[in-house]
Amino acid sequence: MQNDLAARHHGDVTELVASLSTTPGRGRPRSTAADLAIVHATIEILLQDGYDGLTMAGVAQRAGVSTATLYRRYESKIDLVVGCITTLKDEFHEPVDTGSLAGDIRALVLEGCAAFTSATAGLMKALIGEVQRNPELGEAVRERTLSQRNDHGLRLIELAVERGEIPPPADPELALQMIMGPFVFRSLVTGEPVDGDFADHLCALALRMLGADEADPGSNPGR
Repeated sequence: MQNDLAARHHGDVTELVASLSTTPGRGRPRSTAADLAIVHATIEILLQDGYDGLTMAGVAQRAGVSTATLYRRYESKIDLVVGCITTLKDEFHEPVDTGSLAGDIRALVLEGCAAFTSATAGLMKALIGEVQRNPELGEAVRERTLSQRNDHGLRLIELAVERGEIPPPADPELALQMIMGPFVFRSLVTGEPVDGDFADHLCALALRMLGADEADPGSNPGR
């Protein structure tokens, strides 16, 4: 069973890293063999051994690079982990302005569905608990990965207010958390699917919560 688990982890990591070879990340080039090997090794160790089992020396050894090569790219273990998360999140986080709140909410929700049903979900789940125990890691993750997604979500609410689609929410940030929270709850607590039906229901509830007219169920919002 342990061998099957390791094989599944290896397949997940290969799937994750395969798309990065032609997609440059922010801050550091991601097209070289060393960069891809480092990302692959980091994710593989995180999935197999958790954050506590991750070391810079272990990543360098598994990636087949020197520790000097690794430290030229990442200053610390936290920097390494957050850098890898940022690279993977860039695959999903493409801000969309559809011109309507219904379309924007659907794009945001579908992006969440993609993230929480892909191989990336295992990595996200593994780190959600760790950021609660490690304040330094938590701060780095929030600053370098969650803040951009949060800014995008708040902006789509702001645009909807400007277009006159909804009244100004009493607390836009809380409203956004209420939209994104069900992803974490289903993934970590109930294990319920994050699928098309979930997306449809969440979009309808989000529009109702924000005070917007709900889109026709038979239509494709934002198009």
